[in-house]
Amino acid sequence: AISMIRALLCHSNCQTPEYKLIGYLEENSQYYRILSSGEIASEAIPAEQLPETYLLVKLTDKASIKSLAEQLAKVDETITSKIQEITLTPSKVTADLSTLTMTDGNTILVPLSEIDTKLPYYSKIVSDIVEPSVIDMEVGIYRYVKTSQ
Repeated sequence: AISMIRALLCHSNCQTPEYKLIGYLEENSQYYRILSSGEIASEAIPAEQLPETYLLVKLTDKASIKSLAEQLAKVDETITSKIQEITLTPSKVTADLSTLTMTDGNTILVPLSEIDTKLPYYSKIVSDIVEPSVIDMEVGIYRYVKTSQ
């Protein structure tokens, strides 16, 4: 009875942190919520229950997912809401290089460890772009027009 009272008191008075939904992780055709704390929900969501637009995280390492979530939580939602997919695409120079596919047709190359410091520049860069481009933030920041393959 005491634990029930404590639970009731805590329910009405305790502050539990609210974590934002960052995106979804896909495993075996099931989708799992990723929160800004870096936690991955244990309960799967079927594809038909996904929102119309969402961020798909294609990383497998749980530590990288946690780091990504924590960094994205620091970036303005006007930018993060435009990210469609994040994939790890290491280069010879950068082991944690990732590719961000944006809903506006652009692609961003940025090290996972630098998302919170480099991604805020996207707003300034994208205002000058007239056709789908690659914004390379691996070393410095520069852009070039995508070529059809």
